[in-house]
Amino acid sequence: MDTFRNIMVALDFSESDKSVIQYAKYLAGINGVQRMDFVHVVPDVAVFSSWFFKDKKPVVDFTDTRKALVEVMRKEVEEVFGGFEARMYFEVLEGKRLDVLLQYAEENYFDVAVFGRKSAKEGSGILSRNLIRRLSSAALVVPAVTVPEGEEVVVASVQAEVLAAGNYGMTTVEKNRVVYTKEGDYAIKNIVVPVDFSFNSAKALITALALQDQVGEEATVKCLHVYNTPDLSSYKIGMTQAQFSDMIKENKREAFEEFITKYIPNSSNDLDIEIIESHQPNAGSHIFDYAKDHKADMVVIGAKGHSKIERFLMGSVTEKLLMQNEEIPTLIVK
Repeated sequence: MDTFRNIMVALDFSESDKSVIQYAKYLAGINGVQRMDFVHVVPDVAVFSSWFFKDKKPVVDFTDTRKALVEVMRKEVEEVFGGFEARMYFEVLEGKRLDVLLQYAEENYFDVAVFGRKSAKEGSGILSRNLIRRLSSAALVVPAVTVPEGEEVVVASVQAEVLAAGNYGMTTVEKNRVVYTKEGDYAIKNIVVPVDFSFNSAKALITALALQDQVGEEATVKCLHVYNTPDLSSYKIGMTQAQFSDMIKENKREAFEEFITKYIPNSSNDLDIEIIESHQPNAGSHIFDYAKDHKADMVVIGAKGHSKIERFLMGSVTEKLLMQNEEIPTLIVK
């Protein structure tokens, strides 16, 4: 089973692009990808002129700038992919980034959209979470690989390189600090799948198992169920808190067995099942801590569903995980 045959990769010419492109190559290599679209969105021409050029000469014809940006993007991608055999398209589009990416994704029926995860220092991540909410496809969020201290590389920003090459009324190019990470050593060997026994988490598990089959025997899938035990101090039920906790955990084990039997009854994959009681208010925090502690290479989690309302809600656990997670690639399955 080829999980993702058509992939959209959203680039923004930030430091996270290197990681996104490298991970997209790895994903393409294990999935038998047929088509990959690399997409960058700039503001409308009027906004674009004031944003990039400020006191400089305004752009007369955006066509040349678009072509220049496409070539820079193509060069960045080809440096990573080399002679990879797949149809590749490069698009620079104008408009509001969220709306344009959504429209492009819906028109081209991608299986997954891949984009970078900025650190908290770089931005709030609201746009990426809004994009995930509204996409009908799966979404893969790739954090930037951390560069060891002393190994960062400082280069001119991509936009500055393009503008300097085009001589768009600029006499000098200000060199912004953009840290390009070293090439990531990507390999999916340890996948964590949070499950809540719902159909959506079943879809996430099925996707993770398909990825495991594509990667090979070295990959493991850990199914994680996180739950909270109510405080019984105000109730009289004839058992201690510890006894009640044991009963809840046993019920969860039975529910897990029913979940596996219902959704993947014929699976030959070995599943590592973890049932954990959490004292945190939102399971998303516990899932992230568990994934870090167990050195997960990927978290695969289900979203609410396909309807517009379900996609918008996404789920509080998924939302919390995305807000906290700046380290582990996360695949949101719909």
